[in-house]
Amino acid sequence: MTTAAAAGGLLMTACDNEQEKKTDTLIDGASLYAKACEAESKGEEEQALHLFRQAADQGIAHAMLKMGEICLSGFASQSKDEAAAVSWLNRAAEAGEARALYYLGICADTGQGMEKDPARALTFWKRAAEQGDTSSQLMMGLACARGYAGHRQDVAEAAAWYRKAAEKGHAGARYCLAVCYDTGAGVEKDPEQTVFWARQAAEQRHAKACHMMGKAFLHGYGGLEKSDQDAAAWFRRAADLREPDSLCALGKMALAGRGMKKDPELAVRCFSLASKSGHAEALCFLGMCFDTGTGLPADPAQAAACWKKAAEGKNARAAWYLGRCLETGHGLERDEEKALKIYALAADWGDPEALCEYGLRLMDGRGVPENETKGGELLKASAGSGSVRAMIELGRRLSEGRGLKKDPEEARTWWRKAATLGSREAARLLSPSRSERSAAPSVPENRDVRKKDDLSANETGEKSHKPGSGHTRNKTRGN
Repeated sequence: MTTAAAAGGLLMTACDNEQEKKTDTLIDGASLYAKACEAESKGEEEQALHLFRQAADQGIAHAMLKMGEICLSGFASQSKDEAAAVSWLNRAAEAGEARALYYLGICADTGQGMEKDPARALTFWKRAAEQGDTSSQLMMGLACARGYAGHRQDVAEAAAWYRKAAEKGHAGARYCLAVCYDTGAGVEKDPEQTVFWARQAAEQRHAKACHMMGKAFLHGYGGLEKSDQDAAAWFRRAADLREPDSLCALGKMALAGRGMKKDPELAVRCFSLASKSGHAEALCFLGMCFDTGTGLPADPAQAAACWKKAAEGKNARAAWYLGRCLETGHGLERDEEKALKIYALAADWGDPEALCEYGLRLMDGRGVPENETKGGELLKASAGSGSVRAMIELGRRLSEGRGLKKDPEEARTWWRKAATLGSREAARLLSPSRSERSAAPSVPENRDVRKKDDLSANETGEKSHKPGSGHTRNKTRGN
């Protein structure tokens, strides 16, 4: 054997030995990682941490990713260490872990362990998305939808990214794709596809998707048969996940006995939980429960406090109730000047009863400078939004030519609408002579009918309420 041949043989042997050592190390590292996962599943956190670190030190990509995750949030005796997390995640990314790129994107976007740089975050997410990481595909979809960090806004591209992740089973992406089909953002509007993808996400316990399914059953949307019972069931599933909109929706259905037996105590629990997240509509309904003693002891002061918080969240109906409290001194110190300001806000936000009240005050100059033109516009807007009281008052003024051009026929048209909604006052106004109608005293009715697509009213049969009445009056018309 020549010297060269012998040297070549020695070199091959050395390479083979080195490869065997690397293979043995990988096998040992993989075994350590598997044991770490087993220890974690048993709740043996310290042992799991020790084994994860050993496997990571041996270059196991999954273990390095895991150490990055651990350092980001803290685990067992390992405290949160953002700089260490970024170091581990970089090593994992270099080893081919696309998921590590996703976390590096989060770090760059939030400034954890590195300088905050949303544009850099997008580069991480795009690399990971192109390698098939579904969470990064979702992030790219959101970035495209919003035009985030300098990325051009492109809803069609957003929908394409959502679809990639949705087809691989990502619940959040499935929900986003359902929203796209519901709104026609980047895809042709398709109610059936909306329900298909929403159901897929909801079955994975995605809270907002469960809420979407509840609404779909409530209105018979996307080919589904309308069902209050199914709607309530989906709202309950979302409520169990503490989804605020569903907590409020379930509370209203329990209050009205829609899709379930009436359960005031359940309603109060739902409203209370949703209120903790600042849900303005839930606060409004919780105020109604306190005011009427429904499901809990009556407490006018607590009712007013709930309505105040809800009004701060720009809930128009709560602002109307708060104005009534201030005007009458119910649960609050009486302050008519402040009440007028609140009525003006509630009217500006579109509450039908506030539009009626403020419109009448403007027409009559009660507490505010007289302005018949503006007042008449608000009164007509209120009647058009479903306020029975506004329909009756508008009819009166049209019949008498008071502040408005006299038009008896239009007056009767508004009274007929109010009578159709069950108003006895309107029915009475339609029957006597004109002189009797003009002389008939005004009987305020606090009843409103909201738009058919307004879930907040129609999912519950919400009752219009007059603070301090001790009870709710006159149900709004359902679907």
